[in-house]
Amino acid sequence: MEYLGQIPDRPSAQKAMYCPQVPFQEYIWVPGVCSSNAHHETGDPACLCGTPGHTECTPADEGFYIIQYTLLPTDCGGGGATPGNGPGTSPVTTGPYSPHGSGGIPNLNTPCAKIADLFLQQSFIDKYDKLTKKTPSTENVFNLNHELAVYMRYPTAGTNTPPAFVDIDLPACATDGNIPSFEEGMAGLMHTHNNESCNGGTPVKAPSPTDIQTFVNILIREAMQYTGSYGNAYSFVATENGNYMLMYNGTNYPGSINYDQWKTLNSDYTKAFEDLYMDKNTVNQTDLEKVFTKFMKEKINKPGLEVYRVTATSRIKIEYNPASKTVKETPCPI
Repeated sequence: MEYLGQIPDRPSAQKAMYCPQVPFQEYIWVPGVCSSNAHHETGDPACLCGTPGHTECTPADEGFYIIQYTLLPTDCGGGGATPGNGPGTSPVTTGPYSPHGSGGIPNLNTPCAKIADLFLQQSFIDKYDKLTKKTPSTENVFNLNHELAVYMRYPTAGTNTPPAFVDIDLPACATDGNIPSFEEGMAGLMHTHNNESCNGGTPVKAPSPTDIQTFVNILIREAMQYTGSYGNAYSFVATENGNYMLMYNGTNYPGSINYDQWKTLNSDYTKAFEDLYMDKNTVNQTDLEKVFTKFMKEKINKPGLEVYRVTATSRIKIEYNPASKTVKETPCPI
């Protein structure tokens, strides 16, 4: 068993760092050190915390999980496993891991958990803070004459390097269509929507058809290629009045959006928001979310494609409810 040190639990990304394919994963609980009592001294290995008769643990050592992966021999060398035949003989252990302080085995197979995990990564938090900065007013990023953008790129499998966050240097009046031509490994995109466009217009404070097209055509494709899961892709859009994240919660590829489809979607999107501004003297973010989620359900209509309103401390799935003609909100578990 090879000890690789402590790493956070980002299953697909971290597994890709060590081996291109890791078919078997197991969480193993390592009991903590029990407090001294009538039967055992503190630290006695015979005292198994959490078992009958041994329920007290020292506050500083309540136990932890290790994550054990069994690796394919073609990828990591040595005896391993063949998919479908169960664990092999060459486990690799990531070392002590306290799953987000919860004391239980984490489930990172949901968008809620994946977004929460991103906000545990300092590299992501730094970019989030940069793209949502509103104070002082002279440094409000939403009043710039161009969008700010960052992309996240996974490394080639087996290179033992973390994903990279790269700032995109956009010129004046640049918008969300300006992404790198080199798409390999790019599974995350973060950018702003300004308060005013260069021509004096009012950009929609929600993801655009181009954002959605980029997400399904590039980001989730690259996430699958580099991590083995469509669900590891994300598209984050920051606006003055709210931040949104596109996530995918499906098993199969949802299908791409070609140029002709994009033109139709862009036209429908523009008309929907123009109608909103014509119908109401004052438009708030709730109004925008209603139009956007209705557009997602009726025009995009890709099962598994989800949108979340996010802050540094909250994640809420939003979707259009055609029965009540309102936005349904589903908060993520804390």
